[in-house]
Amino acid sequence: MTEMGKETIDKILSLAEPKELMFEEREYTSRQIHPVKRPLADALELRTLKSLVDYVKSNVDVVLDGEKPPAFLIHICSPTKIQLLSGLSKDWRQREVLATTKAIVANEFLFERYMGQETFMTLAQACFMDAHDRKDMLQVIGTVKSSETETFEDDGITQKVTASAGVQKLKKVDLPNPVTLAPYRTFPDLDQPSSEFVLRIGKDEAPVFGLWPVRDESWQLLAMKDAYDFLTAELGDSLPVIY
Repeated sequence: MTEMGKETIDKILSLAEPKELMFEEREYTSRQIHPVKRPLADALELRTLKSLVDYVKSNVDVVLDGEKPPAFLIHICSPTKIQLLSGLSKDWRQREVLATTKAIVANEFLFERYMGQETFMTLAQACFMDAHDRKDMLQVIGTVKSSETETFEDDGITQKVTASAGVQKLKKVDLPNPVTLAPYRTFPDLDQPSSEFVLRIGKDEAPVFGLWPVRDESWQLLAMKDAYDFLTAELGDSLPVIY
């Protein structure tokens, strides 16, 4: 290697090294550098609030220390996700996720679309708690006569359909609207939060029915508050819980 070649390589290497710079009393580097942070444990994957409570109380990873303030906290991220977090580390200000609890929500109801009478009634019973207006809604829908649906009345708000009221007896009834229902959409440890839905009947070869959610997301805050109440009741003030 020639002397000129060695000097050129050394110059290139020196330029590649990051340099500390000061600008307006703040420190900068001439190029991006990446810290080597301490390794973190993989988070436990849990499915219920009870399993999270059991993990904390078991103290297998020394989450609770009676002689010191709690170094961990529980963060309710959403109606279906809760995390057990460490405090910030002193070196790199990292926050470790010890456990993540995710609710299994397999609600297969097809909102904002019409479906046949049998499909609607089957999914409504499978995907909603037996509470609030579910029973009345199913009772009305279950008695709608397909031969009369061509003449149902609709003013855009209230619909009247012909329903059976006994053997060979028909009468016009109002479809309930809006209906208050409680879909399965949060942890099974909790009561499912209710909200309002617009129920509609459409015309086809047979009557078709659909539910449109009212655009009110307050049920999410209610579900998170219920999770907060559950966890604080089970754990007391041993760990802070935030949402």
